[in-house]
Amino acid sequence: MHPAVLIFLVSLVNQAIAWIGRDLIQKYLFALYTAVCQRSTYKQQSKLKKELFETRQKLNTTSAQDEFAKWARLRRSIDKLTADLDQTNKGLAGSQFTFSIFFRAVMFVINSIVPFVMTSYYGSTPMFFLPPGDWFGPLGYLFSFPKAPAGAVSSTVWSTVCVRVLNIVGAYCYEFFVSEKAEALAEKNAQPPKTTARAGQATM
Repeated sequence: MHPAVLIFLVSLVNQAIAWIGRDLIQKYLFALYTAVCQRSTYKQQSKLKKELFETRQKLNTTSAQDEFAKWARLRRSIDKLTADLDQTNKGLAGSQFTFSIFFRAVMFVINSIVPFVMTSYYGSTPMFFLPPGDWFGPLGYLFSFPKAPAGAVSSTVWSTVCVRVLNIVGAYCYEFFVSEKAEALAEKNAQPPKTTARAGQATM
C-alpha cells in the first residue's frame, strides 16, 4: 500500500475517534469486554443482589423476639451476602479502572505514537510529486519539508493536509446532519400545540 494512503487512513482513524468521542468508545468497548470476559462476575453480582433482597424481605417479616434464632440466622446471612457483594463490586470497579488505563494507553499510541512513527519513517519518501515547473514558487520547498526530495510532498505536509481536510469535512457534516436537525427540533418544540389553540377558541 502506498505510504500516502497509509498516512491518510491513520489520520482518518484518528479523526473518526475524535468525531465519535473517546468516552463513548470506551463505554461500548468496556461493555463488550464485560460481556465477554466478566459475564460470570456479573451473573454472580446479580445472584447476590437477588439473594440479599430476598433475605432482607424474610428478615423484615421475622420477629426478633418471637423467632430470635431464625432472625439471627437471617441477620448473619445478610452480613455475609453484603460482604460478598461488596467484594464483587470492588473487583468490577478494579477491572473498570484497569480497562480505563489500558484504553487511554491505546488511544495515546493510536493518536500520537503511530502518526509520529509513520511521518518519521516515511520522512524522506515522496508522497507524490508536484507538477513540473515553477507552479508554486517558493512554496514548493515548503511542501517537501523536512526531508522529502525537491518538488515532492513530504509525509509531514501530507499528514497535516489530511488532518486539516478531515477536520473541515467533519465540521461540515456536523453542521449539516446534527445542527440542522437540532434547530428543526427546537423550532418544532417552540411551536404551540394546535389543540390548545383550538380549545381556547372554543372556550371564547
